[in-house]
Amino acid sequence: MERPDYTEICRDIRSQFTIKFKKAETKDKFATRGMVRDILSRPMLERLYKCICDEVNISETGPSAVDPHPFVRSIERKMLHDFLAVLLYAKCSINAAKAFTKELVFGNMAQVHQRYSETPYLLPATEVYLANLFDHFDAQDFFAEQRPFCTIVLGGPGVVTIDQDDKRSLPWLDEKNIGSGAFGSVYEVKIPRDHLTMHRDFNQTINTSELVARKDYKPNKDMEESFEKEVRSIREIFSGNSKHNNILESFGTIIIRGPEQKFSLLMPLADMDLKKYMEGNPEISADDRWARERIISAAIGLADGLEFLHSKMTTVEGDRLVCYHMDLKPSNILVFLDGPRTEGIGTDDRDYGMIWKLSDFGLSRVKTRTKPEKNLDSLFERKLIDQSSQASPTQNYRGNGTYLPREARDPGKAMDQKSDIWSLGCIISVIFTYMEEGYAALGRYSESRLKYNNKKFDVFYQENKFNRGAGLNEAVRSQHTRLIEAVKKRNAAEGEAVSFVLRFLEGSVLVIDQSNSALTNGFRKERSIVPVDIHRWRLDIEKYTRFKDCRTSPDGQLIAYWSDKALMVFDRATTISRTNSSSTFGTGLRATSTDVIRDSALRNVGKHRLAGVSCSWKSLGLTDSYLVAATTETKLFECYIFDIAMDQTLRTYSKISLPYAGFHSLTVSPSQNALACVLTTPSASVFSETSSRQEYQDAGIRLVQQKLLDLNCSTSLVEHIALRTQDEGYIIIRSASTLSLCLFTIRHPRVVKQDLKLGSHTSSAERLFTDMVSLSEANEAQSEVIVVAQGQRIFHLKFRGAEEEASSIAYLPIEYYRILKIATNGQVVVAIGAHSGSSHLFLLEVKLSSPRVRPQLRKIAELKEASTSCQAKLSVIGDWSEPIALITTASSDGQYRVYQKNLISLENNNT
Repeated sequence: MERPDYTEICRDIRSQFTIKFKKAETKDKFATRGMVRDILSRPMLERLYKCICDEVNISETGPSAVDPHPFVRSIERKMLHDFLAVLLYAKCSINAAKAFTKELVFGNMAQVHQRYSETPYLLPATEVYLANLFDHFDAQDFFAEQRPFCTIVLGGPGVVTIDQDDKRSLPWLDEKNIGSGAFGSVYEVKIPRDHLTMHRDFNQTINTSELVARKDYKPNKDMEESFEKEVRSIREIFSGNSKHNNILESFGTIIIRGPEQKFSLLMPLADMDLKKYMEGNPEISADDRWARERIISAAIGLADGLEFLHSKMTTVEGDRLVCYHMDLKPSNILVFLDGPRTEGIGTDDRDYGMIWKLSDFGLSRVKTRTKPEKNLDSLFERKLIDQSSQASPTQNYRGNGTYLPREARDPGKAMDQKSDIWSLGCIISVIFTYMEEGYAALGRYSESRLKYNNKKFDVFYQENKFNRGAGLNEAVRSQHTRLIEAVKKRNAAEGEAVSFVLRFLEGSVLVIDQSNSALTNGFRKERSIVPVDIHRWRLDIEKYTRFKDCRTSPDGQLIAYWSDKALMVFDRATTISRTNSSSTFGTGLRATSTDVIRDSALRNVGKHRLAGVSCSWKSLGLTDSYLVAATTETKLFECYIFDIAMDQTLRTYSKISLPYAGFHSLTVSPSQNALACVLTTPSASVFSETSSRQEYQDAGIRLVQQKLLDLNCSTSLVEHIALRTQDEGYIIIRSASTLSLCLFTIRHPRVVKQDLKLGSHTSSAERLFTDMVSLSEANEAQSEVIVVAQGQRIFHLKFRGAEEEASSIAYLPIEYYRILKIATNGQVVVAIGAHSGSSHLFLLEVKLSSPRVRPQLRKIAELKEASTSCQAKLSVIGDWSEPIALITTASSDGQYRVYQKNLISLENNNT
């Protein structure tokens, strides 16, 4: 049988490629990496070499021996299959094959090539390169026919840039439009095997065909000149190792130049978005607890992803990267489904086979420490406004929708992490509605928000009447209440969890802070308006136990409560878990970029019951060493002093009775063994006692010093008393419409009085005095006090002993809030307060500067399930390196809670 000549081989090769090309019938036909090696197999290469040897002088092309193996090995080692494929497909002359063999296979114009590249080795070849290798006609034929063989492998470390007349091919097997958004269209595309890498390494390609998502964007015409530079800058920013399972990762970036310039991102293909998931699963059975757990687990992951986006991303240089999504909504949350692989007893150890991922986060706004903020969506042309709401969109340049916060309507206001948190809160509200009432209820929920909103949008806020700002849409509160009641009827534990989440949304996430309407755009450490690392405890008590009041030790370790007959001491270091593992939401839901609030019970470590029926407990003072409790005995002053440093169980104490009637109030010195009490006599007096430890039969405590000081006022006018040292303290005295702060000394009896200039007269005298606190770093010669009056007036007073008048600073009234309690350690000032007209309680940071500047208040935590009707107390404990706010609340229905919030992130107030 005759050997085929070179022309027949070229014809055969061209015929095989013509049939086997991907998309063979289109102008976009291309060859894959595997296809070229299948057609140019070893037998075919050996056949070709023998053909070349028959037609040319073998000594001119390579080794003298007619052995095809060196030819085949060299082609394999130099990865020349694709270049040879073009030469044969283009039917270049035998002289071109001779030049290829001499210069590339056996010569130095091609090197041994061990690693793959974005395109095959030496392709696409330039006209200059080909002119140096072939004659004019062969070079022309090769150059014209090479495009189908220059197929790109996607997912590499660089940006793929395709020119209008580019000789490279993109490996799209199939592409189908599956959706569009405000800026781009999304396509489902199929990429052949070996033409996609997820590791930015062309030697680690996927060995099966892969379906991925490609999102196409059109560059903004104003940005065309700098567009590619900006895209490369963006890719550099996002090329760090920061990855999160709930953030959609882009593994390919493509720029197509030309009259219709296009930018594309390649991403994993989701099963659907969250909106379509709810549409496709319109009902969740009331008995299907697993389905609800599955959704909650996915939502927790989503919150984790948003927290990562805001605070845990870094660039390749290790620079912290802050990214704001600014368009969070169900259609931008992608759902990836997989069958559950493991079973467990709770959401932490069970794989539910579903994960939600944030998408489009790279086309929002990013900021690093060393580079200016980039508003990425300004690079791209906006399509028709994305209708993610049933109501008409606003004309705001951001394209306001259902889930965007109020500031999205105002081009002059900045959007940041808090805007994303608002959007996530809206989505969670919708998710809980869907879980309980089904997909059909979302339309009704939208209509109800539309009804309550004066601007005719179904957003989650509403403009208040008479242009008084905005607040939470009333339809949201009504919907949450309905959901909570429905779930509680089905399962009380689940209802409690749902109530916790939805009320948390209302109080800490879906909040419009009127006092912080102007947000700064500079890069700074963002502080969420929601709790971060806040602990909450209940008390381990019987259901019907009711207390009068409580006191906290200066170090915050012990908290003492009292009722008419009982004293009970609780230790913050001794807790009992209150987690209900049977609850669907037992793991909690992080509805914001925060740590989960931990809720357990404080154990009662000490208890003392008052014997007899003639008297009860009236007042209590607590130091780190002693608990002092006074009774309502009318004929004499009777108190119990418990040695809690020795015995927290309240079994070790001394009982002291003195012949002073008419006990009014009691206080103790935080750091010294002293107590003071106000007695009801014809003229009120401060009675001071000093105690020291002795080895007696009981607690061994006795009074070693007693002094009286006449206050020259009625006890009915005494609002507050605080003992600073053994010899010095403060008293707040109220008259009809004024307050006075008095510094008193005992050793050399003296009272220094400083009147506080209040605002307009109020008919409610009880509201004149709010709270006071002394600064802990003040020395013996100088003392400082902060007083809050009328809930909105703050005074800062400094005393230089009892011989001089105090200096006083009266700050301008606080706006938007009213304060209930205030505390400081001399470094930070915090308060418990509420919005004007609201009952929700918050822990607030208080910034005091010039008397001409109003005090600045910022939310740092919400006090869950506490309101202004609760008895709240506040102190700052810990040293200056790690201050902690400790809060106790008590409601009329017997709910007693203790909160702890780390204040280490707060800046000094320089008070």
